[in-house]
Amino acid sequence: MPSIIGQGLGLLRSSRVLLGLILVEASWGFAMVTFESLFPIRLSELVGGTDSAAAIMGPVGSAAWFASAAGAAGIILVSRRIGVARSAALLRVVQGATVVAMGLIAGVIGVVTAYLACYTAHGASDPMHTTLLHRQVDGPHRTTVLSMNSMIGQPAAAIGGIVLAALADGTSVSTAMILGGVICAAAAPLYFPALRQERARRISAEGPQAAALAA
Repeated sequence: MPSIIGQGLGLLRSSRVLLGLILVEASWGFAMVTFESLFPIRLSELVGGTDSAAAIMGPVGSAAWFASAAGAAGIILVSRRIGVARSAALLRVVQGATVVAMGLIAGVIGVVTAYLACYTAHGASDPMHTTLLHRQVDGPHRTTVLSMNSMIGQPAAAIGGIVLAALADGTSVSTAMILGGVICAAAAPLYFPALRQERARRISAEGPQAAALAA
């Protein structure tokens, strides 16, 4: 573990792109409690009890896994058009917006729709984020980077659970969800170094081709 941390810190110091990706993971982990833990409580508020909410959560939870898988499959087509980094940044905004919507919408159907949309964006985000991580390192360091990403995400989720649960208890579940959604969306600019890198690589790859066509 200490060796992984040491190697990871060295990689972070040498790469703004990687640092941005790791900070995104921290924000993502912090906000994850909103749809994993706070949503059932929010739903019980809207339907008037935990029993009714539990009856709804069964099929909705199953549908969320299908939505996540559909998002992971569908984002490949989108990323081919607009790029991996841009897709990842847009998904952070979309997921944050769906979490905010869960906090604001007063109807059950609207909240459930926002929840499923959130899981669709969540499922689509993971392959984009992982692809960007893999681009930053060669073979020997990939395990280190993925481990470091996980080590950041897990404590961030724990902190999010403490902070947002306390906020929900002190104010309202809606307020906590809105804050989590804002933090999730606010991480989108952290993908910009990866976006600039991706654009530079594309221009570099197209340069020789363009020169050949011009000749």
